[in-house]
Amino acid sequence: MKIKSGLCILAVIIFSVSLYAQQLTKYQQLAHDIFKQLIVTNTTESAGNMTTAANEMAARLRAAGFPARDVVVLGPDARHGNIVARIRGTSARKPILFLALLEVVEANRSDWFVDPFKLTEKDGFFYGRGTSDIKDGDAILVADFIRLKQEGYRPDRDLILALTSRYRLQAIYTHRLYSQAGGLISYGIDIYALFGLCSSY
Repeated sequence: MKIKSGLCILAVIIFSVSLYAQQLTKYQQLAHDIFKQLIVTNTTESAGNMTTAANEMAARLRAAGFPARDVVVLGPDARHGNIVARIRGTSARKPILFLALLEVVEANRSDWFVDPFKLTEKDGFFYGRGTSDIKDGDAILVADFIRLKQEGYRPDRDLILALTSRYRLQAIYTHRLYSQAGGLISYGIDIYALFGLCSSY
């Protein structure tokens, strides 16, 4: 009886440890939620809307405490919105730009065994259009900026987040819009050179 009781207690402990190991931290859960939101938002060129995703991310940043002047959504038309946000630092060093894309490659439902615009978790893997290119990066950046803001971090330089609607080479075409966005990022960084780097990857 004692052996059986001991085994039962051990089983409960093992199960509890296993369950605890699977629990996400506050900001891990936030990143997961952002990731899921981005995946279900269609941002393909044919039928998607990048402005929708940009506005969703902007809403999250503002809700986390970013002032309106530090979160801007802008673009050439109603579908191709870009989001630029920043954490203001001491300006002791030059700002850093963190760049990722909102647009994803086309996804025909007939080519997928799951819905490409639904985040599917199976056998330890994520499935969906953009899960590895590049909405995982979008979610990480947005979650990190939110965490830094909420923890009151003030860097020695401005940190700029830009999520663009244009894919790869076309990302460079947004630079004039960013430069003309008023005071948001017109404070010393060579935006033309930075966006020129977009064309090389």
